[in-house]
Amino acid sequence: MELSKRLVEIRENHGYSRKRLSEELGVPYGTITKYETGEREPGHGYIVKLAQMFGLTTDYILGIETKNAPLYTSEALKIARQYDQLDSWGRSAVEAIIREETARCTAPAPTAQEEKVITLNFNELKASAGTGWELMDEHMTPWTVKLNDLTRKADFCLEIEGDSMEPKFQDGDLILIRRQPAIEEGQFGLYTFDNHGYVKQQGCGKLHSLNPSYPDIFPGEYADIECKGLVLGKLEPEWVVSR
Repeated sequence: MELSKRLVEIRENHGYSRKRLSEELGVPYGTITKYETGEREPGHGYIVKLAQMFGLTTDYILGIETKNAPLYTSEALKIARQYDQLDSWGRSAVEAIIREETARCTAPAPTAQEEKVITLNFNELKASAGTGWELMDEHMTPWTVKLNDLTRKADFCLEIEGDSMEPKFQDGDLILIRRQPAIEEGQFGLYTFDNHGYVKQQGCGKLHSLNPSYPDIFPGEYADIECKGLVLGKLEPEWVVSR
């Protein structure tokens, strides 16, 4: 390929117009036009400037090393030029971010043995069990589970019994609970009243059962109703390391 056509190809591959290239290289627009149309041969100085701007070798531009890939992308070089305009504080800030992100992107993916785990208490009394139900230490058994965005927020977990909250929660599902005295409308919570434990959706003045076969519960009818916590979601079986 002729050098003039190669110059055009390199410029266009990097998304540059002649006007932009002229401004950033400090070379007259007319001069670049003559180089790219073959009216004039570019000097060594221009080839070097072009190579530095686009992260290429001069041999690559001249077509001697046609298989040689660019050393840096035009975006990387643009960032480098902006870096040179920063003061010492700005450069330190950029370097700190680069170090942190480079470490994150180049870190090997954790193996199963390296995955982080936490201890999470399992409450042995099931929700909707129909028996006396309290969140006391003697009913808690420590489990080891994988650490993730859900398990790290949970205070304990327990098993669902019954189908009043199908299809969202099935009989036998394990759920993650974060202790809190109240939840917002539309959220799912763990409640106790009349010596029973229930998982229900907080409605407007009522506790809602998703399964239409079960009636909603109206807190005003019970003197001892208490919210024990927010249901964060399900504890998937594969998250349980040991129990």
